[in-house]
Amino acid sequence: MNDPVNHPSHYTQGGIECIDALTSMTSSFRDPNDAALSWQVVKYIWRHPHKGRPLQDLKKARWYLDRLITAEEKKESLSASTASTADSIGQAFPLTVPCHEGNWSAETASNGGGAYDERLH
Repeated sequence: MNDPVNHPSHYTQGGIECIDALTSMTSSFRDPNDAALSWQVVKYIWRHPHKGRPLQDLKKARWYLDRLITAEEKKESLSASTASTADSIGQAFPLTVPCHEGNWSAETASNGGGAYDERLH
């Protein structure tokens, strides 16, 4: 039975309703924008063979996927930029802390050398 408001036939194909699959898929997403865009991508792919305009639905899915990819690229670029800035600051202002065994260096600790840096003793 087709209920176009509560259970449209183009979303109820197969053993699970699209909304239930999408809810499960996005339940662990941390970024709500990622969840929304991913939801749309899958929704349009899900319904494309059932709604009567498959190419249009696939193009809509691609439009949302392109936005999702752009958002991920921006995050990656920002992350790389932040790491580069932190590295630059660390090189310009190395952290050396006096302690009872000598000096502790963030560089030595981050390189797996432990907290004690004999070069600074």
